[in-house]
Amino acid sequence: MNIKTINEIVETTEHPLEEFFDIDPGTTEVVSYEQKTELVKAEEYDQKDDEIEQNFQDIYDKSISAYQNMQEQMDDIDPRYMARVQEVANQLLNTATAAAALKLKLKEHKDKLMIAKNKLGGAAKTNQPIIIDTNALIEQLKAQSLNKSDPIDITPENNNT
Repeated sequence: MNIKTINEIVETTEHPLEEFFDIDPGTTEVVSYEQKTELVKAEEYDQKDDEIEQNFQDIYDKSISAYQNMQEQMDDIDPRYMARVQEVANQLLNTATAAAALKLKLKEHKDKLMIAKNKLGGAAKTNQPIIIDTNALIEQLKAQSLNKSDPIDITPENNNT
């Protein structure tokens, strides 16, 4: 689940009509919107996966924000430039769609890897016989016991009765 926030940014700028209408310069307010999405962290993914997913989400958010700002300013645009502005707006939507598609593809790939990992049980199991010297086996067991918290007792029992 993602948490979306849309921030309204109000900037004051100078407008050429301020001088014509005898309004104080620098008092025209321009409103723009910025969309920001906060991603929920997944447990199984590493930091690079989260960074890639965040990059795709940033591209998507910026493209949608720019598209919405262009749509709000459509009424103020000269009609002869409207077709070009609409073309640029459509390119922004295509960018957002491509980012969403890449994010979906990344998620599908991660899901396939998780399914494969769950089928294997975390590690591959083979039932092949191993031919090894007893002393070499003891040394391997000692080395493994150093890595684990539970030591393995490998001393043989004396059954001399």
